[in-house]
Amino acid sequence: MGYDEIRVYGYSRGLTEEQAKELVEKYGFTEHSFAEGTLDFEYEGSYFFIDDFLEELEKYLDADAKAGVDYIDQYEFTMQRYTRENGAWICKNINLNDVLERYNQEF
Repeated sequence: MGYDEIRVYGYSRGLTEEQAKELVEKYGFTEHSFAEGTLDFEYEGSYFFIDDFLEELEKYLDADAKAGVDYIDQYEFTMQRYTRENGAWICKNINLNDVLERYNQEF
């Protein structure tokens, strides 16, 4: 396809600046910022290994840390929303067609 098929948007609270830098370098985020222990990041590309990323991120987080990641596959037109609460990741699958219909969006 002629555009980036995978988009990832997220944040993680409770990181050190060094940890954030390591994640940015390893995963090649297209946009990112770090302030007061929170890393905000975006990625657009042809692939992103979300399971590997979540496993790596988990190594840096304590039990109270919060994080959220939206993984959007534009080819499949789906989104997985990962949230971390109470030391565990929860994944919710979202069909992007349903989102558009719910809010009466037309393209």
